[in-house]
Amino acid sequence: SELGFLSELHSLDLSDNFITGFVPSEFRFVDKLIDFDIKGNELQGGIPVLLCITEGINSNGVGPKGTNFDLLYSCDNIACARGTYSDFGHAIVPTEEDADGSQCVPCYDDEAQFFIGRDSCTDISIGMLQFRQDDIRHVAVYTTLALFTSAFIIHLVIMARRRKKYVLSENEDSSSQHQDPFPLQRQDSPLSVEDDEYEEYSDDDWTAADSETGTLAKKEGRDYSAIELADILPTIA
Repeated sequence: SELGFLSELHSLDLSDNFITGFVPSEFRFVDKLIDFDIKGNELQGGIPVLLCITEGINSNGVGPKGTNFDLLYSCDNIACARGTYSDFGHAIVPTEEDADGSQCVPCYDDEAQFFIGRDSCTDISIGMLQFRQDDIRHVAVYTTLALFTSAFIIHLVIMARRRKKYVLSENEDSSSQHQDPFPLQRQDSPLSVEDDEYEEYSDDDWTAADSETGTLAKKEGRDYSAIELADILPTIA
C-alpha cells in the first residue's frame, strides 16, 4: 500500500474536514504513526480489526502494568464507534494504574448514529437550539442541587415559625399563671356589693347593740333596773 511509504509519519490530523467513506486498514503499515485524529468527519463503517490491534496509534496497546486489556487494545482508541462519542473523538488509554482513562459514551443524536469519531452529542433539540449530553447532565445536577437547597430553606422557615408560635404560647401560659390570685367577684355573685347600695346605707352606723343579742341585753338591762328601784325605794322611805 502507498501508505506504507509514509514511514516517518508521526502525526496525522484529519479532523473536521467532512471526509466521507471508510477508514482504510492500510494505516497499520505506518509504523511510526502515534497521533491519528479523524474526529468531526462523516466517516462510516467501523475501524478495521487489524488497525485496532496495532500498537502505538493513539497509545493503543500502551499503558501501565495492570491496565484492563479491553481498554488497552480497543478500536475506540482509534475512533469512537457509531452511537458513541467523546470530547476527543476517540477513547484515551489510562496513563495510571487502576485508572479508566477517557471512554466513548453513548449518544443518540442523528450524526452519532451514522458516523464514527464524533466529538460532540446533541441528544435534544428544541426549536433551533441543540443541547449536548454533557450540558443536559450538568443542568440536571444543578437543578437537583437547587431543589434540595430550596427544600432545606423552606424547612428551616417552617421550623422557625413553629418555634415562634411555641414561644408565644409559653409566654401566654406564664402570664396567665402570674395574674391576681383573688379575681374580682362577678356582678351576680352573692358576695358582691353594689357601690350604690353601700352609699345608700353609709350613714347607718351599725353596732353590736343593733343585733338581736344586743337588743335582748338592753331589755334585760331595763327590767333589772326597775326591780332594783322597787327594792331600793322602800328602804329609802
